[in-house]
Amino acid sequence: MKIILNNKVLEFENKPEIIEAIFNAINTELEETGQNLHHLVIDKKIVDKDFYDYFLENVLIIENVEVVVEDLEKLVNETLRSTSQYLSNAIFQLEPLAEAFYKTPEQETWGNLADFFEGIGWIMDTAENIDQIKNLDQILADYKAWNNYVLSVRELLKAMPGLEEALTNQDQVLIGDLLLYEVLPVFTKAQETLNLLVTSEGDTHVS
Repeated sequence: MKIILNNKVLEFENKPEIIEAIFNAINTELEETGQNLHHLVIDKKIVDKDFYDYFLENVLIIENVEVVVEDLEKLVNETLRSTSQYLSNAIFQLEPLAEAFYKTPEQETWGNLADFFEGIGWIMDTAENIDQIKNLDQILADYKAWNNYVLSVRELLKAMPGLEEALTNQDQVLIGDLLLYEVLPVFTKAQETLNLLVTSEGDTHVS
């Protein structure tokens, strides 16, 4: 059988004992290129799950396997666009949220703060995942801007212990201060940096 991946053609015998070697070859190529598997096209049939079982049942008759990977540039750009939109909304909401803690916060206010913590976690996770992509400098429109954005996320990480301690102690004034004077400036800076990275609407590429 022929395995087609990134314009490379690998040939294997149609034997059950070869399946593991096939998967190892595919995974090695994906790891080296920093790509993610989307689905396989096996003899013109789309297979998007239970790959091993499919191979095991059909290994004797498979002729061609096309490995289809995710469009990494499009995936990164969509993630950056979503992050930019989240930051834009959060910046608009942060000042009223901080002001609410200078008064008597209601149950909804505490719920909004919990949602905010989840949002920060999501920002950190997406930044870390993108930063681990190989050849990222060839994908992003402005790699220097990306590094500045990562620095902003790290500043956000530094602010988290203080926020968590204030939350544990239910120090409402300190929570308001941290949101207004530490988190809001970082969010604003991060948003400005992302504007250099997010492509215009309708463009599916980052670079």
